Amino acid sequence: MYQVPSLFIERYRALLEGEFDEFMECLVRPARRGVRINTLKVLDVDSLLESVRGYGWDLTRVPWYRYGYWIDGECNITPGNTVEGFLGLLYGQDPSSMIPPLVMDLHPDESLKILDMCASPGSKTSMIAELVKNRGVVVANELKPSRIKPLVNNLRKLGVLNTVVINRNGIYLPRIFGKETFDRVLVDAPCSGEGLIRYNWNVLKGWNIAKVRHYSRIQKQLLMAGVSLLKPDGVLVYSTCTFAPEENEEVIDYVISKREDVIIEEITLDGLRFHRGIEEWNGRVYSDELRKTVRVFPHDNDSEGFFIAKLRKVV
Repeated sequence: MYQVPSLFIERYRALLEGEFDEFMECLVRPARRGVRINTLKVLDVDSLLESVRGYGWDLTRVPWYRYGYWIDGECNITPGNTVEGFLGLLYGQDPSSMIPPLVMDLHPDESLKILDMCASPGSKTSMIAELVKNRGVVVANELKPSRIKPLVNNLRKLGVLNTVVINRNGIYLPRIFGKETFDRVLVDAPCSGEGLIRYNWNVLKGWNIAKVRHYSRIQKQLLMAGVSLLKPDGVLVYSTCTFAPEENEEVIDYVISKREDVIIEEITLDGLRFHRGIEEWNGRVYSDELRKTVRVFPHDNDSEGFFIAKLRKVV
C-alpha cells in the first residue's frame, strides 16, 4: 500500500469535513466485487443466481438496479473467470459504474441514436444495449487503438447487436457526425481515477494536482463536443470515477456557462446513498445548479467513487 500524498489528505479533509475518517477507513478496506446479470442472454435470472452460488458467492442485490449484485464474503473466483462470465451471462462491474446508463432515460426504441464517447472496455456500452434491448443504434467510440480489442470482445461476448465501434478522438466527433445527431450521449470521461483507489493503490502512486488539471482540460473539451452532438430535448450523462471538483463540478459549470441551451436535471435512484454536488471549491464559486449533480463516495455504498451529472438540451 502506498503512502497517501499530504495534498490528497488536505483536499478531501476539506471537502468531506466530519466524514473524512470514514472515507479513509473505507479506502483501505478490500473492495467489494459487483456483478451484473446480462439480460440480453439470460431469461431465467433465478436459475443463473442459483448456479453461481455454487462458487460460494454470497449475493446481495444492489438497491438501485434489479440485475446488479454484490458478492459479499469470500470471492475465490472472479465473475470474469467463471463459465457464466465466459459465456457472457454475467459481467463483473462495480455497482457505482451501473449508475450512468440508468439515468440516461433509455427505453427500447428502434429510432434511438446513442453515443458512448469513451467506451472501452464496454461495461456501460453493453449495459446501454441491454437497457434498450438491442434496439436503435449505439456508436461506441474509443480513442486508444489498444483498447478497441477488449471493447469489441466484451460486446460480442455479451450479445450486443446494435453497436458500431469506432476509433476517434471524441473531441472531433462533431466534425464526423455533424451537430445534433444523437438522442442520448454518455461522456464517461478519462480521469485521474481517484475513485478506484480501493481496487488499485497504484492510482495514488502517480497522483498529483497537475494530472487532475490535465484531465479537467480534456474533459471540458469532450463535454462541449458531446453537447454539440446532442439533439434538442436529448439527454447527456457525464460521469467520472474521481473525487476531484476540478474534474467534476468545474467541468459541468464550465459547459453550462458556455451553452445556454443546456440545463442540469435532478438525479434520483431508489436505494442509492450519495452526496450532492458542491457549489464552491478553493475559492471558486459554481452555479447553485451543481447541487443537482451526484457524488458517490466509497463510504456511501461501500463501492468505488463516482460523479454523475445529467444534462438536457432545451428546445
